[in-house]
Amino acid sequence: MDDITEVSSTASIERKNTFMITKSTEARSKTVFSTIIGGVIGLLICLMLAPIIGITFGVVFILIGLVAAPFLMVGQVKDRTQQVRWKRLLRRLQSRNIAGEVFYPNSNQPERLSSLKEMWIL
Repeated sequence: MDDITEVSSTASIERKNTFMITKSTEARSKTVFSTIIGGVIGLLICLMLAPIIGITFGVVFILIGLVAAPFLMVGQVKDRTQQVRWKRLLRRLQSRNIAGEVFYPNSNQPERLSSLKEMWIL
């Protein structure tokens, strides 16, 4: 008998809920939807830039959107945090200045001390 936490985890449920792409290929719903969203974003960029650079070169943005969206939205970093790549990229783009911020235990991002609010529990 399987461990109940393994059977009912979101990863195992997501593995079972897949879309059939071809006869021998399945894709997770996250991957399919992020590919569609990436294609739509690429199409919008293509249509905006088509008068400037031409439709031939604008189609490249559709292909970039189709590939980059699943890579950033679904792909995870292979370390102990298992963060999604877009979150890791966002953290890298943020300022490295951590003056006035503190790291809490088991946290990988600093918290600003001036924005913390005191909470009273009665």
